[in-house]
Amino acid sequence: MLAEEVERAISPLIPADRDEFLRELQARFPAWEGGGIVVQASSAPAAVAAPIEKREQKDISYHLDKVLEMAGGLTPEQKEGVARKLAAAGFALGGIDAWPEAGLARVSKEIFGGKPAKIDSSRVLDLLAMMAEFTLRLEPVVWQTWQRWQKAHPAMQRRQRVPLAQAMASFLAGDAETSRGQVQTHVEEFRRLSAAVAGSAAVAGQMAAKEMADLSPARIKEYVEMEKSGGFMKGKAERYWEKYQEIAGQMDEASIEARISKSMAEHAGTIIGIGR
Repeated sequence: MLAEEVERAISPLIPADRDEFLRELQARFPAWEGGGIVVQASSAPAAVAAPIEKREQKDISYHLDKVLEMAGGLTPEQKEGVARKLAAAGFALGGIDAWPEAGLARVSKEIFGGKPAKIDSSRVLDLLAMMAEFTLRLEPVVWQTWQRWQKAHPAMQRRQRVPLAQAMASFLAGDAETSRGQVQTHVEEFRRLSAAVAGSAAVAGQMAAKEMADLSPARIKEYVEMEKSGGFMKGKAERYWEKYQEIAGQMDEASIEARISKSMAEHAGTIIGIGR
């Protein structure tokens, strides 16, 4: 027991101070032979050999207390890094309020309007799965649309599909080479493309109306009245119908679709910022 108390007393000291302390102790108590604690005399700082293992070194509470003492001076990002390492070592951090401050601040800003929020960890994975399903189901549709438009609008050839699903998986798995900034870049690219595709829908309606304008009753009447021949033996209704059939027969579905697609692509290009 005495040796344990001595060892506990010298544990905070540096090796050089421990030597001096033990020598003085032996000088005052010559009958005590060190209790198994050996001091090696040398010119260099001597190492203290302790047969009794320092319990502090194997006591998780001791090290945890040291970490907690430093916690007040850590940034939110540093705390988040510590939390990741603990999670990687198998320490489950869950429950309400058990979240890294930096991540919680971002979620609070985007979902709760910046107000303080308590998040139930049991629902986070459910919400993550729903958002991932929405994103990863929509992403190929957006890119397929964009790729079709690339043929109609050469300026779009510069945009390449980003590996969003792969980046998300690597980030969640803790891949050191996949940073939050990389994933954010991919997400931002997908967001811009989605906004451009959705925003171009209005142009489709305008182009369809333009393509069908030649078949409107007013335009058919105008065309018929401009013609000077062939109308004396037929009534107006018959002549209007024949002109309608003539113009409709000249319309080609593929060419109409190509013109509408090109217009939508050009409009999407202006939204995303690559211009016409």
